[in-house]
Amino acid sequence: METLLEKPHAKESRDNQHPVYLVFEPDPLVADDLVAALQGLGTADVRQVHDAAALAKAVAAMPSLAVAIIGLDQDTVMASSAGALLDQSGALVVLTRGEALAPPHNARWRLLHRPFSEATLLAALRD
Repeated sequence: METLLEKPHAKESRDNQHPVYLVFEPDPLVADDLVAALQGLGTADVRQVHDAAALAKAVAAMPSLAVAIIGLDQDTVMASSAGALLDQSGALVVLTRGEALAPPHNARWRLLHRPFSEATLLAALRD
């Protein structure tokens, strides 16, 4: 079975050699599920921000960010200061809100359709 560490977007953190994942999801129950699923991988450094205002600051402070899972739609992210920082980071961006018909910002941006499960989350990280 392929692990996330084998993927090109799974950059390793300098401190612990595990990929760094950032989660921002406004719904606390969904956020807890996302964090638990990522921690269940056993190979990830999972960090969480609790409000949209902290998102850009968190991205800027994580030079080894591998994946950002964000509970906002693409237009909202791109209109914020976090959008450009995410583009510059090279991280995989998985949005948990948005329209299925909207084309992704670029190949590193994906939409995780609601309702989602741990299996569909992990599939979004692998594809």
